Amino acid sequence: MESNNNDTDIFNLTFEWEENITPEKLAGIWAKRAEALAQPPPVEATGLTIHLLTFLMGAESYGIDVSFVHEIYPLGQVTLVPRTPNFVVGIFNARGKLISLIDLCSFLGLPNIKQSQENKIVVVGNNHLEVGFLVNEVVDVAKVYRNELASPFAGQATAQSKYTLGIGPEMLIVLDVNLLLQDPNLIVDQSKGNVDGFK
Repeated sequence: MESNNNDTDIFNLTFEWEENITPEKLAGIWAKRAEALAQPPPVEATGLTIHLLTFLMGAESYGIDVSFVHEIYPLGQVTLVPRTPNFVVGIFNARGKLISLIDLCSFLGLPNIKQSQENKIVVVGNNHLEVGFLVNEVVDVAKVYRNELASPFAGQATAQSKYTLGIGPEMLIVLDVNLLLQDPNLIVDQSKGNVDGFK
């Protein structure tokens, strides 16, 4: 059978390279190859997926299930409401309906959001309650697998940990919106007096 010149050239190059390498280096290369081959292939995430609206609050990234998101507004005119908790920014008009605006950072026990033109209002709701969450910036919609979510870490603020569904890829904090909306503190009640924690 006729020999292929290309095959001969490749053989010669390989032979010359192996002649120039020291036995110690060659042993190290084979050890690394063996270690790589021994590693199990990466497990692809499967199962239930969650589509999240991702946003920034302070230096952290957060996500909430898009099925609870009704609308997103730029921060506009907000009417202050007296005798309400400090995390209640006020009320605003959306589609002719007055909706409470909540500083989500403050509600979760974190420093208040510094209001600016970049702020957004994310209106969320279920069958019983609709509120607006004030956030620094809306980023994107992302898909994560439920089994990718890790347990909340110990360093989180107590309130934040309570409402955290899990920690996703790139330290994305996934909040449990349904649980948030069940908190009676989100209902603005002016009948409460001026006590500590209230305006």
